[in-house]
Amino acid sequence: MMPRKTKVIGGKFSARHGTRLACLLAGLAGAAALGQIPALPSASGGSPPPPSATQARDVVTEEELKKLAQPENTLSSMLAKATTQAPVAARPSMESSLYRKSVILYDGAQHTVVPIGSVLQLPAGYRNRVVEKPVGTFTFWPAFLERNAAWLGAWEVPLSMAEGNAEVAKKVLASTVKDSRVLVAVYRGGPITILEPVPEPSSKAKSGTGTPNVNQEAKP
Repeated sequence: MMPRKTKVIGGKFSARHGTRLACLLAGLAGAAALGQIPALPSASGGSPPPPSATQARDVVTEEELKKLAQPENTLSSMLAKATTQAPVAARPSMESSLYRKSVILYDGAQHTVVPIGSVLQLPAGYRNRVVEKPVGTFTFWPAFLERNAAWLGAWEVPLSMAEGNAEVAKKVLASTVKDSRVLVAVYRGGPITILEPVPEPSSKAKSGTGTPNVNQEAKP
């Protein structure tokens, strides 16, 4: 027997119409899952409850998925950024005890510090080398001295002069007169503070003269 031919109401039902109908149904199902349109009623006749606003917000959009998939959000890229960024060096604060208890020498580009009281002589032409605040790049004393040997010198002094021996200080200062540079007192290569000499006792105290002792008996 020959098979019966099924007649479609409204015309021929081609494969192209079937594809379009399938795409339409898939789109409606996806929209219903995202909460954009209500779902179709079930066969039992009851309609499911509409999705809440919380359920709609929990759905991940396509743009969020693209952001999460970008290479800069990977662990390796974040580690690379953390290791390649150089730390920014903060300028030292003037409240630091290093600067408050030091003399700042400046050569126009770099600066260093020496202890207060270590500058033996400061010619008038080089007074601008001493500044109140740190300017430029900080450099340690040995490198700064070598860099500015034309106007800066280190003068080795005995420890007794640093302790305030006036006689030794006179001899040392007499030998530095011929040097026209800024001279910093050093002991074994390191800048050192020179204490002020102890004042000598007055001539009256030496001779013993002065106000007589009221308790002393008068001689006949």
